[in-house]
Amino acid sequence: MKMVQGVSKMLKGSGVDFIFGIPGEALAATLEKLQVIFEVEEAMEKAIHGGAPVDKIKAIIARKKPKK
Repeated sequence: MKMVQGVSKMLKGSGVDFIFGIPGEALAATLEKLQVIFEVEEAMEKAIHGGAPVDKIKAIIARKKPKK
């Protein structure tokens, strides 16, 4: 139940207006990816509004890309 509440908090106010299903075995990885996405989006917004250099913004975006 804690994970569901965590997802609910992450999505609250995000404009998401739908529900989707995630297989149980993929839930932890999916939640981690969602957390990274939200953190990157917030950091990008702050960097852009703060007038950060392009290199810093690129470094923030790179965190969203999967590591190989």
